[in-house]
Amino acid sequence: MNNIVPPDYKERDKIEKELDKNFLVEAGAGSGKTSSLVKRMVSLIISGKYKAREIAAITFTRKAAAELKERFQNALEEAYRQTKDPKMSERLSQALLELDQCFLGTIHSFCGGLLRERPVEAGLDPGFKELDDIQNRDLVEKTWDSYLVEVKLYRWELMDNLNKAGVSPEDLKSSFTAMTGYLDVDFIFTKVEKPDLSPALNKLILLAEKAGEHIPDNPVENRLDDLQQKIKKSLRYRSYFDLTSDIHKVKLLSMFEKSSHKVIQKLWNSRESAKEIQREFNLLADGVIAPVLKKWKEYCHYHIMEFLLPGIEYFKKIKERQSYLNFQDLLKKTADMLKVYPEVREYFQGKYRCLLIDEFQDTDPIQSEVMFYLTGSDTAEKDWNKLFPKPGSLFVVGDPKQSIYRFRRADIDTYNLVKKIICASGGEILNLTTNFRSLQSIGDFCNSVFITLLAGEENPYQALFSPVNTVRREEEHTEYGIRFIEIDDRYAKKADIIEEDARLTAGYIKHALDGHVKLSRTPEEILKGVTQKPRPRDFLIILRYKEMMECYARALEKYGIPVTMAGGSSLTQNKEIYELNKVLRTVEDPDDKVYLAAALRGLFFGISDNDLFKFKKAGGNFHIYSAVPDCLDETAKGLFS
Repeated sequence: MNNIVPPDYKERDKIEKELDKNFLVEAGAGSGKTSSLVKRMVSLIISGKYKAREIAAITFTRKAAAELKERFQNALEEAYRQTKDPKMSERLSQALLELDQCFLGTIHSFCGGLLRERPVEAGLDPGFKELDDIQNRDLVEKTWDSYLVEVKLYRWELMDNLNKAGVSPEDLKSSFTAMTGYLDVDFIFTKVEKPDLSPALNKLILLAEKAGEHIPDNPVENRLDDLQQKIKKSLRYRSYFDLTSDIHKVKLLSMFEKSSHKVIQKLWNSRESAKEIQREFNLLADGVIAPVLKKWKEYCHYHIMEFLLPGIEYFKKIKERQSYLNFQDLLKKTADMLKVYPEVREYFQGKYRCLLIDEFQDTDPIQSEVMFYLTGSDTAEKDWNKLFPKPGSLFVVGDPKQSIYRFRRADIDTYNLVKKIICASGGEILNLTTNFRSLQSIGDFCNSVFITLLAGEENPYQALFSPVNTVRREEEHTEYGIRFIEIDDRYAKKADIIEEDARLTAGYIKHALDGHVKLSRTPEEILKGVTQKPRPRDFLIILRYKEMMECYARALEKYGIPVTMAGGSSLTQNKEIYELNKVLRTVEDPDDKVYLAAALRGLFFGISDNDLFKFKKAGGNFHIYSAVPDCLDETAKGLFS
């Protein structure tokens, strides 16, 4: 990599040399963006304009921060060894001594440090406790349970309204959890009168009765189409349930809410009647049922929010009382403090004269506020959108195509706004287009596939496709490119296809590990003494569904190939763990007969269905503390004892 002159060398040159200019660098995977960030940090030190303690480099994860710190230290040491200039040598030596004073970490730890330094202005207890993701999740769980008790004891009318809307508190737990991540949002909702569902229901029943007359008593081919099944089900539902209840009315109407009922005309008494009935149900769905159910959902939404918002306030009070700050609070409190107090802003701008931010595409919008408050030239301006960063104070690296944390509030709109502000303030957008990581054969294949899938113009919600520009070439006599595994036609069932694919995949990997395949290596790997012979770590199997993992793991284990599984509940895919879970669930809830029966016929007990039937027929009770019937034979008694 070091000996290659990339096509985008001019952009990389600017990163190292134009230190009085702000940049947003858009860099794809394998483009060496972290290397560019480290080189700029070293250049800042060598220039003599910045001390190490005046630099703050922020990245997304602790792991990335630790790697960044190590790479920065190595780069400083290498520059120190190479330089012959006494002044540069002194600056680099001082930077190495002050390395611990240079902030290299996550945005949350950075904000935590700012708040601890100025807790009074932030309105915080100096001894506040920072909650990580796991601790915050535990607090949310405990708060929810505590809030439900509070409601049942003192706010029963909220529970009553919820029940009338046909909603269970258990259904709202995930919504409550999501809302605790948006405490800065004002949730707007209005009260809606309960709609009268009876007219729509009466029309539906009349139409269902009419349609029922056109369904053959003896179904053609012994089957019913989608609409016929719904009609039969609705007529049975009417007979079994009390339709004066709004809940049952909604359930019945919901069966016909969408006008997409599949009809097979030959299964009706006549094709004409099938067409007409389908048309009438579609009209009823679009014109009557869907509108009234929409009003019902709006009515329910009010009572749901009426129930949830006091819980959110309850959560806020618990955190305030205990002086807890989660990751979101750290950002919000920091942004608010910097917004309100210009003198605090000036203080921290003097302390951290240059901000470098990696993985900016995964940024929470509030991070952008903090970023501009700490670099903006006008410390009195409270609207961060109007702030222009001081020249050279901001360096941002990101790739909107790699944004994967929208669930953590990462926002492409904010990313695009930051781009505009940087350009408007005299900064520049740089594009690093060279990929040093992938081989040319892989890059060519990806380009040919994605240029058609992602064709189109850039818009605020979708990054523009950018082809992979690879510079690594394949070494002679090495394996490269795309290969396909073909499964014989005799494997028709999904499970059989997966098993055969796993067998062939594991066989190829074994073949490669035995030395029959050579791989191209990067210059960094060659320096570390890595040979062309494949290692187990060189192989990655990516599956669409986690349920397949165990099959591939077993196939690899047969060849003695070590395996690490990630990306899902791989433990539960293990048969022994799955069976043990049944036993533990039975111990946890002895009254659960289903889990007891499952445990008895499972791996650890192995009692057959026939023996279970004998036990039940002899008067046995499926409970772990029940007695074994005396009338069973000795063998059966031994099993159940």
